[in-house]
Amino acid sequence: MPALETAFAAGKGYHCIVLANFLGEMGPAASDATPELINWLGDQDFFIRQNAVLAMGRIGPGARAATRGLIRLLNDPLPSIRTNAAWALALINPP
Repeated sequence: MPALETAFAAGKGYHCIVLANFLGEMGPAASDATPELINWLGDQDFFIRQNAVLAMGRIGPGARAATRGLIRLLNDPLPSIRTNAAWALALINPP
């Protein structure tokens, strides 16, 4: 994934949002990107956090390493982040 490594290195702001959307579209095939997406769960930018959360949910069980970060987001000040974090957790850790 050299192209993704370059994108992660350059990423901030809009680049992160686009990359997270792309990784979410890849679904489970993007599980190798989970460590970088975990870093974005703590970003101050709402759009970066939101898109990282959505990507994790679409990756599914391959993003299990993000569980702790997603649990923290259940207390995010923004309702949409909390709702999407719960959605992602349900997909990552199915019953």
